[in-house]
Amino acid sequence: MNTTATATATASPAAFVPGVSWTEMVAHRGYLVRFAQRKLRDPLLAEDAVHDVFEAVLSGRAVFAGRAALRSWLTAVLKHKIVDAVRRNAGT
Repeated sequence: MNTTATATATASPAAFVPGVSWTEMVAHRGYLVRFAQRKLRDPLLAEDAVHDVFEAVLSGRAVFAGRAALRSWLTAVLKHKIVDAVRRNAGT
């Protein structure tokens, strides 16, 4: 196994990925909160889900590759966070 090729392959995607600025993300916050509120029917859980999306993007756990519109991509990440919230609260 070629370790240099593996190391290069894992490091290269971050080299060409366009970054998402805070102002670009916050511009979509209202839409994301409304979307989450419609799905979760709880304003506090909706705010938490949107916060989790922003945290994931800023920490680098979710990386925008530029293959879709930013709002579409943020909505997709939010959908995953909503599923996580529903699973977390399923027992209560």
